[in-house]
Amino acid sequence: YGVWRQPPFLQGVSAQAKDDYRKIYENEVMAKEQLTNAIAAWAAKNNVNPQVAAFNDKQDQKLKKQRAAITSAVQKLPAVLNQCSWNRSR
Repeated sequence: YGVWRQPPFLQGVSAQAKDDYRKIYENEVMAKEQLTNAIAAWAAKNNVNPQVAAFNDKQDQKLKKQRAAITSAVQKLPAVLNQCSWNRSR
């Protein structure tokens, strides 16, 4: 935590472009839609639209996989709790 990991699409862009992206990404005032639009405009300006789109798709797939795993674990929780020895009626 605390260390900013650059997304792969920042490789090959100028130092100024990296700085501009980081300022957009770390903006805590923008709403999600504003952030998305600002990153899209940045990507167009820096000719990295395909790389940003591929990165976003990959991140979306990771998020879907994580959500599915969490949902599955939560659904199994009642059965697991019933199997615990400390939870059984005596």
